[in-house]
Amino acid sequence: MNLIKKNQLLHSDAGPKTLIWMVKFVFAVWFFRYLVDPLQSLAELPVGYSAPVGILKLVTTPVYAALHSKFSLTLIKVLILASCVGVWIPKHRLKSAVVGCVVILLANTISRGFGHINHAEIAPWFVTVILTYFMSRLSTDQIECPDNNPNPVASAAMVLATTVFAVTYSLVGAARFVNGGIEFLAGDSIPNAVLRMSHHDWFFEYNFAPVIIASPVLILVLKLGTAAVTVFEIVAPLCLISQRFRKAFLLFVPAFHLGAILIFKIDFIENVLLMVLFINVTAWINRESFEAPAIYSFESKPTTIA
Repeated sequence: MNLIKKNQLLHSDAGPKTLIWMVKFVFAVWFFRYLVDPLQSLAELPVGYSAPVGILKLVTTPVYAALHSKFSLTLIKVLILASCVGVWIPKHRLKSAVVGCVVILLANTISRGFGHINHAEIAPWFVTVILTYFMSRLSTDQIECPDNNPNPVASAAMVLATTVFAVTYSLVGAARFVNGGIEFLAGDSIPNAVLRMSHHDWFFEYNFAPVIIASPVLILVLKLGTAAVTVFEIVAPLCLISQRFRKAFLLFVPAFHLGAILIFKIDFIENVLLMVLFINVTAWINRESFEAPAIYSFESKPTTIA
């Protein structure tokens, strides 16, 4: 099945069904993300360790402290999970999506007060907000019972969400190149990072650092791979206009994320899942949206009289 058409802007033929499918998909990602996230455990940390960021700079100290209580954090988590489920219910889809955007932002802002949050959390939220906003511009019937017909609102939503997601990769790649330059690739920065990250706690206990550091060939492969993925990241927006580049990107960059998990113990599962934006899912949705053949028919057939 060819899911990507040639000589066509990616998602230019998207309809309401594609947009709604993507909204449900991203909220499903958020559901499983926060189902396993111990957000309420932040209440065990002294609130004095946290520095207000973003919208939380606008609230008073008592309110800020109240948001960090175990009750509030548990409530925020429940609201996130409930809104993610609500998106799958047609009549509650739009309201649930709006509430979800707000509480997910609140959860990320609270977590950010205790330290760094990388683009694994930021980029998916941008995509979620974009899809939710454009979904609100559809009619009620299109939201609750979407059709397959190409729609400018749905197309704009998918193109913009994909562009923003691709640009986040570009900014990361550009920052890595500008801040590190050739020295980052030619020097000892990468081997040192392998050693440093190998000591981080993670889901599984393993350590590939001794094997990698002991092998000049593996170090060279790692450096060349990092250089290649940096180039792919910088030019990621080409995914919108080039079929060949999309295929290469979808082959190479997820492999890089897998390597980051195994070697650096850095988890970007949300980003990997959202790479579905780089696939023309409209072709698949339209092909799968067919009426099942009628096995039983109650219509009377005309009788032919010879």
